[in-house]
Amino acid sequence: MAKGRKIHVQLEFPKLDKNGQRRGGKRLGAGRPAKGPRPSQPHKTRPVITPRHVIHVTLRVADDVAQLRKRDAYHAIRDAMVTSWKTHAESQTFRIVHISIQHGHIHLLVEADDKNALARGMQGFEIVAAKELNAAASKRRGRTRTGTVLINRPIMASTLGMSLRPSALGPRCRPPASMRKT
Repeated sequence: MAKGRKIHVQLEFPKLDKNGQRRGGKRLGAGRPAKGPRPSQPHKTRPVITPRHVIHVTLRVADDVAQLRKRDAYHAIRDAMVTSWKTHAESQTFRIVHISIQHGHIHLLVEADDKNALARGMQGFEIVAAKELNAAASKRRGRTRTGTVLINRPIMASTLGMSLRPSALGPRCRPPASMRKT
């Protein structure tokens, strides 16, 4: 007589590991702990970006560089802004409308056509600003400064419900005539 088929039993993994702990999955307190007195902002999805709305961006600066209210730091940030204007002059997809330099951070009002233009424009500005600020800090200290300047990703506030085109704000907010399209 033939043997019957073997019945397979579904096995379950134990709920606890050898130390009596649960592993994996979503749980309270999971993830990398925040470090330092001012941890970074959580990642959030950016709102839909339209070219006619202004976006408020805040860039924090490392503590050892955080003397932005000095003449050399101002010139470094200004040079970075001019470089950004020159880079995006042809495409007009990213524009820095206004900048406010504080002691340890920078506020920017920017306009971008879409998320990609915002990301590329901010990356370009941050790279040039970091290089210029490192050079300025090196001159001030008399030795070469290397390392992180902008300590976290930019913090994007929600889009402001108004249009602030540079032309609407008057001649002071426009790029110099040598950089404008004619």
